[in-house]
Parts: sequence; structure tokens; C-alpha cells
Amino acid sequence: LMKAAEPIRDEAQLRAPVSEGAGGHLAAGIKIRPVKHASPGRVEVRVGVKEKLWYGVFPEYGTSKMAARPFMRPAFDARKAEALRILKDELKRGLT
Repeated sequence: LMKAAEPIRDEAQLRAPVSEGAGGHLAAGIKIRPVKHASPGRVEVRVGVKEKLWYGVFPEYGTSKMAARPFMRPAFDARKAEALRILKDELKRGLT
């Protein structure tokens, strides 16, 4: 799952907004991490911005004073087929 999530993370990092004062910290803070409280028999990973970069939600969804400029959902939409292909290949390799 971690390997399959890499294309989505990479695309999100490319699409993340960069403010002149922030120096690209939002893009650098987009990580892949396992979901710790997954249901028994279920494995999950999350691609997202680290908690200390909580402000990443503002460009994604917008605010009352700022229009949304999503970067996470478009990254997922653009690369989900590639992620599924990688997952399929990794599962196949692990089963042979």
C-alpha cells in the first residue's frame, strides 16, 4: 500500500500551493502513513499533510475569504489508476 500511494503523494506535492513566505513547506509535509486504528483484517494508508501543517486544509476546501484551490483530490484523481496498477503488481508479486 505504501508503494502504491507514492504516485498520489508525488502528484499532491507537485500541485500543493506554495506561498512566498512558507517556502514550500506544505508540499514537503505531504506524507504517506499507515492508519493505526484500522479494523482487524484491514490495512490502510493515508496520503495527507502532516498535522503540524493543519493550514493545508484552507487551500483544499477554501474559506469564507479564499476560494478553494484543491490539490489533494485532483492528485488522487490524476494518479489513482497508476496507484491501483502498482498495488495489483505488488500483490501479484507477493503471491507468486
